[in-house]
Amino acid sequence: MKEINDGKYDAFIGPANLGQNEIIDELGLEVVQPDPIYVGETIMLIYKSEENEKLMEEVDQALTELREEGTLSEISEEYYGEDVFQYDVTKKE
Repeated sequence: MKEINDGKYDAFIGPANLGQNEIIDELGLEVVQPDPIYVGETIMLIYKSEENEKLMEEVDQALTELREEGTLSEISEEYYGEDVFQYDVTKKE
């Protein structure tokens, strides 16, 4: 990031969760961050079994509630420096 700020490089392309927001803030860099090129999905894997059906339902319900009340957006802002739930890939159909 510092090399971009210093003009050594024109751009950097990488995953958004490298902590660049903290680096930019900490070093006081004047770097522009456009919207992401691609936003991938984050998934949770739970072993498919009869015993875990209730767990899957409870996890889905809890995540739905956290999204609806804005808690997931708040957590995203705190740890990623932006609301990653604003992007279409995170919208539940």
